[in-house]
Amino acid sequence: MRDSCTVVAEELLDAVFLNRVIERALSVTPRFFTGDGQIALTSLARNILVHDGGPVFVVIDAETMNGDTAAEACAMTRMALGHVSANDAFDVCAFVPQLEVVFFEAADVLRRHFADHVHDVELELGRFSPAQMLDSLLARSGRDTESFIRALDDCDLDALLSGPQLSRFISAADALFSSTAVAPSR
Repeated sequence: MRDSCTVVAEELLDAVFLNRVIERALSVTPRFFTGDGQIALTSLARNILVHDGGPVFVVIDAETMNGDTAAEACAMTRMALGHVSANDAFDVCAFVPQLEVVFFEAADVLRRHFADHVHDVELELGRFSPAQMLDSLLARSGRDTESFIRALDDCDLDALLSGPQLSRFISAADALFSSTAVAPSR
């Protein structure tokens, strides 16, 4: 089933990044769908499960530092998806507080790319407001997010993959995508 896996993400740049890390860690290239603020990820994932089946991995920004609130958001998404598909056909992962936190969990990557533009206090603040802090670092260095993501080399990707949240995500993706017992949609 590894050749027919799908990831649902918040926005296009999330998909670009996740594709790079999934390819690096799992040697698989999933299909990506993004909500881009236009459609709820749960609705998008439900439609994919109903029409195409799984496996489908939904990746959300928790938008909170509270782990219990993030877990509740994942549980609610799982419950909604469970109404249209078997529970082993999908999984949900929330990055706390946002996907961009993975760069601050592997600060050496940021130091390498933004040597003169990153300070320890920004690295700490980036754990709480990662999207805003990454945007600030990119703006000061005159770079955009997509070029930064595409400039990440294998060493950078490996460092990012060793971070706690991205490591858990890859383990869950591997388990979901490796499943050969994925039930068809109802």
